[in-house]
Amino acid sequence: MPTKELIPQFEILIAARRQQVQERRALTPIEAVRALASMQKRPQPVLTAVPQTGQVALFGQINPDDDDPLLRAPRLLDNIRRLVQSRVDGIALVSDEPLYQQGLEDLIVISRELNHSDLPSIYRDIIVDEYQVVEARAAGASALLLQASVLEPTLLRALVSSTQRHRMTSIIEVRNRTELENALSLRPYAIALCQVDPFTSQSLRGVLPELRQLIPASTHVVLAEALRTMEDVRFAVQLKVHAAFVAADLLLDPVHLVMLQSLFRRPTSG
Repeated sequence: MPTKELIPQFEILIAARRQQVQERRALTPIEAVRALASMQKRPQPVLTAVPQTGQVALFGQINPDDDDPLLRAPRLLDNIRRLVQSRVDGIALVSDEPLYQQGLEDLIVISRELNHSDLPSIYRDIIVDEYQVVEARAAGASALLLQASVLEPTLLRALVSSTQRHRMTSIIEVRNRTELENALSLRPYAIALCQVDPFTSQSLRGVLPELRQLIPASTHVVLAEALRTMEDVRFAVQLKVHAAFVAADLLLDPVHLVMLQSLFRRPTSG
């Protein structure tokens, strides 16, 4: 499937993802994965309470852990449970590192654990094929992050449609006005604004207020990158986002958690 011309690092990563998808498809046809997806519990809603409460939803973000495999699962479960105790509104798993191939396995662990709390799991990977969408639903995901900067418009439309058919929430990540306008034409449930250009590593914070003004009230807004510092948190407040991905370390720190709750867990004006 077509993608935009990318810098070499991303070309390598996307080529690796495509190869991995082909290998998995050869082992398990998409029809079999769809059957498994249809057996999963209905996806949990994402951000449904935000318009009524005026509060900002907090999604705890978990990044790949390259520790000893014997330690990964217990540590992952411990982090999930601690994040739930911190009153997050869901958990996002980042699975876009080149050497990290345990994303679906970890997503299954997260989704099963969150079933006890009726919280959504959000899958963040380099999605380049519908097969990955179906895999994510089969693993229990409630929402997917799709990157407009990586996908041609026709492929983005197809993946958004597939996500919706599987009753998951589409969050489209954009970095400029052109990508935003294309994304809005698909009527997404949520838009994720990039603070850093993934291709140049340049800060985009200066243009985000303008992009924010272009997003209709009916579309939820989230920052694409996880909040890692209180400076990040204050920027999110100023931008009036509806939700934020938050690094697990920040949420699990008692002092920072109190500050996050005070800023995000109260009705906001405007």
